[in-house]
Amino acid sequence: MITERCRGGRAFLVLTLVLLSAFTGKGWGASERARVRAEEQLERIAVHFEALQSDPAKAIPAEILRDARALVIVRETRAGFIVGGKGGSGVMLVRDAEGWGTPAFVKTREGGVGLQAGWQSATIVQVLMSNTALDAVRTNQFRFGVGLRVTSGPRTMGDEAKTRSAGSDILIYSDTGGLFGGLAVEGGTLRPDAAANRDVYGMEAEAVLFRGRPAATAAGRRLLGIIDRFSRDGK
Repeated sequence: MITERCRGGRAFLVLTLVLLSAFTGKGWGASERARVRAEEQLERIAVHFEALQSDPAKAIPAEILRDARALVIVRETRAGFIVGGKGGSGVMLVRDAEGWGTPAFVKTREGGVGLQAGWQSATIVQVLMSNTALDAVRTNQFRFGVGLRVTSGPRTMGDEAKTRSAGSDILIYSDTGGLFGGLAVEGGTLRPDAAANRDVYGMEAEAVLFRGRPAATAAGRRLLGIIDRFSRDGK
């Protein structure tokens, strides 16, 4: 009788361990897949940003990058006629005395930086030039066109770029593909991608941008290198 009970106890323990192992293994696998997806997204952002900067007709001038307080780089794809941007995903980086910080994952919604008329695919770069724009992000009140001076960014370098960007809170740059019929910037909002930031950094976007500055991933380091290169010489 005791032997049978022992056997039964061992069988129950083995079954428990098998189920626990399967459960924890599945959870770890899902988390790892999420991190991989986020890293792939960051790598695509780096590739698209480098492509934009490699085109003299579309690139952000080096002095604009050097003066920027923050960058928001978002990839959006759309189909339809006169549709405000319903959503996009990308990253935000903040620059301080130590240089550019770790990219945090963000999303746009409700018009964001919207594309209109036809099939659209675009890289949208929002260059935050003022403390007002940066404060709007920190207080979770980042709504384009509301209390912020938003304008298309200058493509030229030198005095003309400084003159055209003077007084602007946000400069908008884009590299559009497909039939492009306009760039709408009003009414959109920016928000953190909470899941992606937790999966990759184990913290919220606000901590990544303003407090924690965790180590950047491989794709993050690649993006930081591209920004640094085009900030120095524009090439």
